[in-house]
Amino acid sequence: MKVFISNFRVNEPVDTALMVAEKRLVPFRDQAKGRYLALVLVDRTGQIEGRAWENAEELANGCEVGDVIQVTGVVEEYREVRQLRLTSLRRLTESEIDLGEFLAVTPRDRQAMEERLDALIASVRHPGLRALLTAFFGDPQFRRAYSEAPAAKRVHHNYLGGLLEHSLEVAELVEAVARFAPEAEGGLNRDLALTGALLHDIGKVREYRYRPLIDLTDEGKLLGHTVLGCAMVRERAAALGPEVVAPEVVLELEHLLLTHHGELEWGAPVLPQTVEAAALHYADLLSGRVKQYQQVAAGASPGEGGGRIAGLWSPYDGVLGRSLYLGQR
Repeated sequence: MKVFISNFRVNEPVDTALMVAEKRLVPFRDQAKGRYLALVLVDRTGQIEGRAWENAEELANGCEVGDVIQVTGVVEEYREVRQLRLTSLRRLTESEIDLGEFLAVTPRDRQAMEERLDALIASVRHPGLRALLTAFFGDPQFRRAYSEAPAAKRVHHNYLGGLLEHSLEVAELVEAVARFAPEAEGGLNRDLALTGALLHDIGKVREYRYRPLIDLTDEGKLLGHTVLGCAMVRERAAALGPEVVAPEVVLELEHLLLTHHGELEWGAPVLPQTVEAAALHYADLLSGRVKQYQQVAAGASPGEGGGRIAGLWSPYDGVLGRSLYLGQR
């Protein structure tokens, strides 16, 4: 049974799963004694240093940074800080791991979100766009990555399942726009805009890694999710062939992905130049902004904002550039 770090007690034995955030083999002061294993171990409640004073080389071979390991040991206290004296460890297989024990997860029901995703895909009438969506989401490896990935390192939807949650929010907002601005009246091509909403951030499955913590991959740092996503769409469309997805349709879809940040200074290589691109940009912005406010408000503790009434204001948030009024929350 999983025991969280926040529940560790000094002098008590531990047998639980933890994720390896750092790993080092450190020489003893008396170098004749060899080296000991120093780990930083984490779960969603915190972190603790782990030390293996014996069999260090053997134990070090059993884990790498990002692995989830089953550890046994005893909680000790050194200079008033808890640490875990390790006696054994075992790398867990994927089937034994619940990532939600180590990272924050979406508060929404993931199965319900996936069912809504399937319903939206099935509602797309354009055969080429539906075929492209099916090519992506019918791929089990991609679907798992899309459903599990965060939407950001920080700021908004920065937790497991965040990409799926955010993409569905953007899709629902685009759907709303399509209802009051239908294509017949010069408004949205609903199928194109919806496809763009579901695919606009797919590059994030390659931009981010989340073991041991959410961070950028090398290609994420060098290319960014916008370029990565555009390349992924082009690759899948090419595999289907122009007889399935016409080149002009792929071109407009690529434009949606490249412009969804809306402004050059916000990372868009070009500005939105279609109705669908404009709708996608503002839907993306609204989903992200509302979640930013929500997460700042939800993270405020009573009284910490310094208002005349305890809890009236959140602490100042550097990203939003303001404190938030919490009212009677």
